[in-house]
Amino acid sequence: MLTNDEYASAIMQWFDTVKAGGLVLPDGWFGRPYDNLHRLSFIQKRPHKLLLELDQQLLLVFTALNRVEIENSELILTNFSQCVFDWQEYGNLKPHVAVYQTGTIKLVPPPGMTISWLFGISGG
Repeated sequence: MLTNDEYASAIMQWFDTVKAGGLVLPDGWFGRPYDNLHRLSFIQKRPHKLLLELDQQLLLVFTALNRVEIENSELILTNFSQCVFDWQEYGNLKPHVAVYQTGTIKLVPPPGMTISWLFGISGG
């Protein structure tokens, strides 16, 4: 089974290229599609988890993430046991949480930006 090193590296490389992206959760867009762009503010690898923070307010905690890939320039994170989305509203910092046991989380580059390199890493 792969460690989270490759996943974290791929995520950082994607953000280094696009700088910011839209967030699509298993139940739909977070914010307005193609309008709200989020920057990577923190990433941490743990033995069984990957923590991904956007804008110092949106925290995605993946447990047993098993696939990270680029498809149509979008960063796709899927095949996880669980993803906890712990976030605070912009402006008043009111807290919220959602838990996903299945689905796909996508980070979408700004309109007109394409990623010319491809990768796909999956674990067993």
